[in-house]
Amino acid sequence: LNLQKLEEQLGVPVVPIHVARKQGVTELQSELERLRGRIASGQWQPAEHGPISGKEIGRFAEGPDSDHSETLARYAWIDQHAMLACSAGLVEANQPREQGLQSEGSTRAGKSRPQTSWSDRLDGWLTHGISGSLTFLVVMFALFLAVFLIAGPAGDWVDTGLGWANLAVSSWIPEGMFRDLLLEGVIGGVGNFLVFLPQIFILFLFIGLLESTGYMARAAYLMDRVFSPLGMSGKSFLPLLSSFACAIPGIMATRIIERPRDRLLTIMVAPLMSCSARIPVYSIMISAVVTANIFVQAAFMLAMYLIGVVTALVIVYVWKKLIWREASPEFVMELPEYQFPHVSEVVRRTCERSGEFVVRAGTIIMALTILVWAANYFPRNDQAVAVQLAEISRLETEIAGLSSETAESSQQTLSNRLDELQVEVAALRQEQSFLGQGGKWIEPVVRPLGWDWRIGCAALASFPAREVIVTTLGILYQVGDPEENQTELELALRQATWPGTGKPVFTIPVALSIMVFFALCSQCASTLAVIYQETRSVWWPLLSFVYMTVLAYIGAFLAYQIGTWVGL
Repeated sequence: LNLQKLEEQLGVPVVPIHVARKQGVTELQSELERLRGRIASGQWQPAEHGPISGKEIGRFAEGPDSDHSETLARYAWIDQHAMLACSAGLVEANQPREQGLQSEGSTRAGKSRPQTSWSDRLDGWLTHGISGSLTFLVVMFALFLAVFLIAGPAGDWVDTGLGWANLAVSSWIPEGMFRDLLLEGVIGGVGNFLVFLPQIFILFLFIGLLESTGYMARAAYLMDRVFSPLGMSGKSFLPLLSSFACAIPGIMATRIIERPRDRLLTIMVAPLMSCSARIPVYSIMISAVVTANIFVQAAFMLAMYLIGVVTALVIVYVWKKLIWREASPEFVMELPEYQFPHVSEVVRRTCERSGEFVVRAGTIIMALTILVWAANYFPRNDQAVAVQLAEISRLETEIAGLSSETAESSQQTLSNRLDELQVEVAALRQEQSFLGQGGKWIEPVVRPLGWDWRIGCAALASFPAREVIVTTLGILYQVGDPEENQTELELALRQATWPGTGKPVFTIPVALSIMVFFALCSQCASTLAVIYQETRSVWWPLLSFVYMTVLAYIGAFLAYQIGTWVGL
């Protein structure tokens, strides 16, 4: 790029910048401040600068806080390593002048560009209908495999820290309702949710790296071939891709779609993309039930993501064929050059997204967890468990009076009986609680899905925010030793049995049923609020909630019944 020649032709300073590498940004800010001062003092006259009109200069002189400050750096040419930021409204320049500036202001090194570069050959593979699709599936599978391989040990570290917190609270705070709130409601609830933070961090990190290399643009181009027969364009891919992190920015990103009907349809299917809030649900079910090997676990995780994508495509197809019959729009986009990812920038953005996740856990999830704990704690009717409490008191007194010479086997027998009674009391109190009564009330509805009343309770409590199911299950099911390799909640789910039969509650068909339900159900009050904000109608968020809930129930029913039938 011949910057001096461009400055002469444009009549304005030209500053090359690279935002991702933070190159030239300070110089650009300094140059804009200098120009603003010259314009305000009258030292820079509009007549001297060709295509820049006096009207644009007047707007520019109003300052960076004015409504017209967007005219700064409005016109740019993009090259592989630099963006030319110009300071005023060059959009008024005619086309021949633009072409002349480009030809005079830049040259290409070397004699001629090869007819087929390595980038073109790579694009031929990655954007091909067959090889590109297979590559996309392999990349996604590798991503989820990394989530389990890398984030697993980190999750164990978090779980160990929670065990220390439990021990500290148990040692410092006397028995009573407040200690139960801290142990079961705060640490047990939010802690069981935060243990999945490493997995979410790894997912955000790998997606950011793929975006930074330029691969995600190829994926968008590839997906246009899938969307076009359905009556949509590849422009819907980017909002849907954003929805894998969170449906809220994905829904807001639909503003880039010009046609209102395509935008509305994208909004309605964006919540079907498996967002980060679903990761804890998938992870706990897969880790607790699917114990074959890490590759099978990754395949289950990938399948959950594909369920949402395939369902969304089917809904779009049906909607377009039966309701909005329009031709698919043209899709045009620029494929960026391949480049090595800017790791520092990707890590920074990943930390920001993960921080938002933690803030969400510390606000909405904390409040809902305390409400769930209270519903599970009250009413406190000790008369219903008076016999067990009396026996517990007697055993505690007997154990305390044992001498050091007492046989170890006798001590262990008394301790085991004490543990059994405490679990029995906890189970009886859960059934009598407000949450237990609600679960018993909806059990006939969820029983065809393979769920017991506890799973029904957790699903009911998770409608404001779907990730609350993990914290609710942590409250409803008694947990074991926090120092074990697996998380407390995983152990509790593996040990849960149906009353009177001894059969496990959480089988592969049940886990599939739960995951499919949460993959398809609309359980996020924030997402519904954003749909209302973007559509300015109560009808669309209501329709989204109803159709996704019905779809989730049908999908969960089929997953359980078919899984049981084939003997999973």
